[in-house]
Amino acid sequence: MEIKRDFIFDPSLVLYLPLYKLDDASFMSKDAYGHLCTVTGALWRPNGRYFDETDDNIDLGAIHTIGTGDVSIEVWFKNSQTFVEGAAGYFIANKENFTNNFTKLIILRTPVEDVGKIDLYTEGAAGANEHIRTDDPYNDGIWHHVVVTRTGATGKIYIDGVEVKSGTTRSDDIGGATTWYIGSSGATAGTWYGGQIGEVRIYSRVLAFPEIQHNYEATKWRYQ
Repeated sequence: MEIKRDFIFDPSLVLYLPLYKLDDASFMSKDAYGHLCTVTGALWRPNGRYFDETDDNIDLGAIHTIGTGDVSIEVWFKNSQTFVEGAAGYFIANKENFTNNFTKLIILRTPVEDVGKIDLYTEGAAGANEHIRTDDPYNDGIWHHVVVTRTGATGKIYIDGVEVKSGTTRSDDIGGATTWYIGSSGATAGTWYGGQIGEVRIYSRVLAFPEIQHNYEATKWRYQ
C-alpha cells in the first residue's frame, strides 16, 4: 500500500504547528483557527525548533476549548536534555500554574530510573492527578513520533506508530481560556524542554490506530 506523504487533516484539527517551516519570531498556526504563537528563544532548524532546556518556549495563547471531550496530541521530537534533579521537559502544557485543571505531555529528567520516559500527566483543580508513563526511555538522540489520546478517563500513548501504554487519565475540562506552551509550562522552573520539536498537532477527537500509523508513516521521511 502506498503511503501518501501527508498527515490526516480534518475539521477536528484544532492546532497544527509545522515548526520545521515556521522560522519567524511569531507566526500563526496552520489550522482553521490561526492562533498567534510567540517564540522565546527556540531557534529554528530545518527539522523544527531547538529548545535549550534553559528558557526557551513558544506561547500559543488560549488555543481552543477541548472541554471534557476526546483529544489527541501528536508531537515529533528529538530529545537531548540532561538529567536535572526535580525537573522534567514539557513538550506541551496548558497551564502556567497549578490552581486549575491542566494537561501536560512531558519527558522525564528525574528520578534517574525514569529519565527519558514519556508521561501524560493530567490534574484536576482539587489536586488529584493521574500519570500514564512509558516503560522505556526515549532520550536516545533520535527522532520519535508520540501520540497521546484521551477519551473519558482512558488514555493511551503511541510511540512511532505503536501503542506502548494505556491507563487512567483525568476527564476534567481542558480549558481553552488558559495559555498553552510548547517547551515549558510558562516561565516555571523545572519545566524547560531540551531538544528539537518538529511539529505539533492537537485533534478534538481520538485518532484511530490506523490513522496514527498513517500519520507516522506519512511524515517520518522528514525526520530521518
